[in-house]
Amino acid sequence: MSDELSELQAHLQAASDEIAGHVETIRRQSGVIGKLRREDPEKKLREHADWHRGHTLFKTWQRATGRTRTRWTTERFRACMPYLAEYEDELIVRAITGIAYDPFTTRQKNGLEEKHDGWHTLFKSTDSFERFANKAPLNWHDTLEAHAEEVAAKS
Repeated sequence: MSDELSELQAHLQAASDEIAGHVETIRRQSGVIGKLRREDPEKKLREHADWHRGHTLFKTWQRATGRTRTRWTTERFRACMPYLAEYEDELIVRAITGIAYDPFTTRQKNGLEEKHDGWHTLFKSTDSFERFANKAPLNWHDTLEAHAEEVAAKS
């Protein structure tokens, strides 16, 4: 009986040590989770290497579409991030020019025409992005330069 008791005590001690290890792991993980919750998740996006590049292209889109009240947000940055990694700025500007030049439009019941030239529409898919790039007028680059000169003259 004494052997059974000492064997049971050893088993109980091993289980107790294992539980203590699990509790310590849970405490550590809780600390990490708490720290992550307190951090600003969007801070990393604002510090991303392409943040300013995306913002510059967003300003180009604002001028081209006339949506000057629209704000640059981390959500909009997330939408364009894959395209910033994949395409050169010139092609992105060409797509911006294309969506502004020939946007998809729908007629509302009240008779107003709605232009679908939004930032997320531009970056909805690779196919739509390339379709808008192909919609740019043949002299799109000259048009953009003329527009930039016009904006500079107004400033």
